[in-house]
Amino acid sequence: MRTAPASGPSGTPSRSGSPAARCGPRSGAPSGRRLRRSWQGGGATWHENQLIPITRHGRREDVYWTYSYSPIDDGSVPGQVGGVLVVCTETTGSVELDQRRQAELVRQREVFQQAPGFVIVMRGPQHRVEFVNAAHRRLFGSADWIDKPMREAFPEIEGQGFLELLDGVYRTGVPHVAAGSPVTFRQPGAGESQTRLLDFMFAPVVDRRGLSAASSARDLM
Repeated sequence: MRTAPASGPSGTPSRSGSPAARCGPRSGAPSGRRLRRSWQGGGATWHENQLIPITRHGRREDVYWTYSYSPIDDGSVPGQVGGVLVVCTETTGSVELDQRRQAELVRQREVFQQAPGFVIVMRGPQHRVEFVNAAHRRLFGSADWIDKPMREAFPEIEGQGFLELLDGVYRTGVPHVAAGSPVTFRQPGAGESQTRLLDFMFAPVVDRRGLSAASSARDLM
């Protein structure tokens, strides 16, 4: 298996015609069992954001790639595969940006977790619960709400207007702030529902996944 002419930042053209095994991660051309699989008739494959270190500009770098292997049909050779087309795109910038965003999200959630008021973060038009802090879990018993739509996680607030407010924040991107608003629900371990007064805010949160909503509040009674 030999390489055909290509182009790239790592000097790939100088390896044209070389055995593919010599054009591995050091040169920036992914190879190995996945390449052999396509060569041996295993079909096309797709690999996204794979870490493949390369040497360029005189030093070793951690580089991420999205690449595909596509067999080239050739009926004149055994196995019907005359070669493999390898298409690579470097994705280091987007991967590192996502890593920074994830690290920032972890720091944000750590702050939310320690907040004295209760915080909940929801995602998408169904307001699927992504996060609740310790204060929220104590008041609402919401430890098992994660990944549930709000209407399923907290059915007691149906008809009290809060779900409609969330829908509005998600639809318009405009925050909603309320003071001394009554909410009726049954606390964990309580026999009957009770009405409590809350100061709260529903706020839109926009990131690369789209629009979501977060609620922060404090219990007045």
